[in-house]
Amino acid sequence: MGSPAVDALEFAVETALSPGEIRAAGKQAATAGRFDGAIRENLVTAGSVSYAVVHPESLATLMTMVVSWHELGAERRRVTLIVRGHVVVRGRLLGVPVGRASVPALEPAAQFASTLRGLLGESRMPGSSSNR
Repeated sequence: MGSPAVDALEFAVETALSPGEIRAAGKQAATAGRFDGAIRENLVTAGSVSYAVVHPESLATLMTMVVSWHELGAERRRVTLIVRGHVVVRGRLLGVPVGRASVPALEPAAQFASTLRGLLGESRMPGSSSNR
């Protein structure tokens, strides 16, 4: 279980977009806004795309998100975004953790999730919680 802020990134929506259009929406969301280049396609399969949020200087992976879709019939698909893993950092002073832990990928990931949800163009699935 992640932090509440990371958990809030996850969602499920219903859309009439084709798999190609879903992937195109993901590409558009990855390049939108001020974090252009921070999110990259990592792995593409027939029913999902994995995205990596990378550090702009070191190119280290800070978070992995997976967008997947499942056929519902009548040319409708359920699209879900889940976070598969993320880096948590905490400052240290003489080797002792100090301050609050933070998730450096949270801001670009939140922008990606929000943009993608908007591009998919549908409300949440019936029965979904407010976050998922």
